[in-house]
Amino acid sequence: MSVDVSIFEREYAAARDRFLSEAQEVGAVIEHHIHPTSRAPDGSVLAIDTARVGPRDATHLFVILSGTHGLEGLSGSAAQSAFLRSLPVVPDFAAILFVHAANPYGVAHCSRGNEDNIDLNRNFVDHAEIQSDGNEVQSEVQALFAPENLDFQVMQGVSGAYGALIEKFGPERVLNAATAGQYSFPKGLNFGGQSASWSNSTLRSIIRAHAASVTKAVFLDWHTGLGPYGELCYLCFNAPQSGAYQSASSWWGPEALDDTSAFETGDARPDYSGLLVQGLAEELPAGTESVKAVIEFGTYDNMEMLGALVTDRWLRFGAPQPLSVESEELKAWMIERFYPSDPAWRKAVLKAALEVQNRTFQGLLEWSD
Repeated sequence: MSVDVSIFEREYAAARDRFLSEAQEVGAVIEHHIHPTSRAPDGSVLAIDTARVGPRDATHLFVILSGTHGLEGLSGSAAQSAFLRSLPVVPDFAAILFVHAANPYGVAHCSRGNEDNIDLNRNFVDHAEIQSDGNEVQSEVQALFAPENLDFQVMQGVSGAYGALIEKFGPERVLNAATAGQYSFPKGLNFGGQSASWSNSTLRSIIRAHAASVTKAVFLDWHTGLGPYGELCYLCFNAPQSGAYQSASSWWGPEALDDTSAFETGDARPDYSGLLVQGLAEELPAGTESVKAVIEFGTYDNMEMLGALVTDRWLRFGAPQPLSVESEELKAWMIERFYPSDPAWRKAVLKAALEVQNRTFQGLLEWSD
């Protein structure tokens, strides 16, 4: 399978233009959901764009998302555009819904969070039911991630101090505090918000509008940063004993779904809260079966990615404006962690993404009760 790495764009506007062009080329039905208040750095509009191939009364729906974690969406956009360029035959009972830039602010502003520093992939909860999670381990982890000043030397110290917290509290508690989602520190990492964000409400309405007749659905949300460099890391959020999980296992391989090595905590993975794919599945018609998955394009090791997360937060809340030369270097380093410019990496992940999207769609078509 040949791949064209020039399909990876450097910024939101170019990625959006390419996606819309590829969608128009195949005759997809396109809709634009313009952000009511936020704008790109150049003042242009931000939008969640959708492209649908297949009838509105389809019973089998494949939803492919990019940009949930902002900056990571540039790779997801490339995967979407590449699939549009080599689209398989879509039978009358099926449809493919591309959701481009679920968090357009984050994509355009090179940040993982949205306009309110909300991690969209922790925002799909009932906020009225959330109780304070500002416990000792969460407080210490978030304090560590919020240095007043940041340079590469300070970042190395953060990694060392993170290891000390693991020694103090244990790897599973620290991993959960660092990554699972939190609702007490609005300027912290993985902040799930205190109410549903604009993207949350908009995405829910998109699924309600596009899934009225659906009995089988797949949500595939592209991300970057977790897993070995240039390889895919699968995170399926169906119960292992469910039929949906078994279907996904047959498409992607049980060894892929059962692999937790990327978290470096044995058999454990974070107890995530507020995940987008789980929230969107709530909008499906009653009785609909759905596969809910995040697939990551692996980049750098976990400690480097931790540094990138800390840098992202500091650029939003700690860095002097305008950015100094040193701060611009940190920003460029952070972007490279989530969006490698290495042509070999891009070729590898794009080839893998095309294979997975084709295999998943074929699996969806064959998915029976």
